[in-house]
Amino acid sequence: MIKIWLIRHGKTEGNKYGRYIGVTDEPLCPDGQEFLSKLDYPEPDRVYISPMKRCIQTAQILFPQKSLQIIEELAECDFGEFENKNYKELDGNANYQAWIDSNGTLPFPGGESREEFKRRNLSGFERAIAGCIRGGISQAAFVIHGGTIMNLMEEYADIQKPFYEWHVKNGGGYLAELETALIPSLETTMAGSTCSGVYFCLDATANTSLPQSKTSRMGVYLRYSGLRSAHPSGSTACFEKIVIPRSRSCTSVSRKALWWSTRPSFRSCPPA
Repeated sequence: MIKIWLIRHGKTEGNKYGRYIGVTDEPLCPDGQEFLSKLDYPEPDRVYISPMKRCIQTAQILFPQKSLQIIEELAECDFGEFENKNYKELDGNANYQAWIDSNGTLPFPGGESREEFKRRNLSGFERAIAGCIRGGISQAAFVIHGGTIMNLMEEYADIQKPFYEWHVKNGGGYLAELETALIPSLETTMAGSTCSGVYFCLDATANTSLPQSKTSRMGVYLRYSGLRSAHPSGSTACFEKIVIPRSRSCTSVSRKALWWSTRPSFRSCPPA
């Protein structure tokens, strides 16, 4: 089990005035720095951060002895036309009113859509988690943004809540426990005498209503060449594994399907 602290950066001037601060790379304000200096988070084995100044400064205050690993994809949303403005400054803006009327689901004009933002965040987070698993890390801190935390919690938390209900204050966050699946090792399977390689399935069926859709998928065959499991003790991977016996061709596949968990499963604690 891996303990993960998801921590929102400290307060900035833009935060004080309720502005949409995404790609604007502003530092912490004095109040934000003072507040963070009074917090006492447990020291993690590894610290991941967004590349923005406000996250770098927050991590340096909270974990001054730790080296910081920047994950570009964990940056906040690009708010486009709304960037660095608050609701008062956007009053009368037709695009802003349309976005409000959509309950925040429309893409930001000139910026990112919710889907693009979330996909980017999840990609960076899963890459970091894979690094934790490979490195045997038991505690990791992510010093990131409010929107990034909301994306991660909406996607992975064991409690189902809408995106906006995962909001946290500056300097606060969630403690999450990542449960790793107990699964057979890929390395063990590939070492078998009947295994010539592994076929990695891509869920790319054009019409899932067809009766043959579950067995008609695109994929990539990797011939065995001493490949090793990234985590032999059994944790995560992101594919359906199909063993192809040496005696058969790639077009005649003997399927032994094993699903490895692709989604971290969080047990979350309330925000600080």
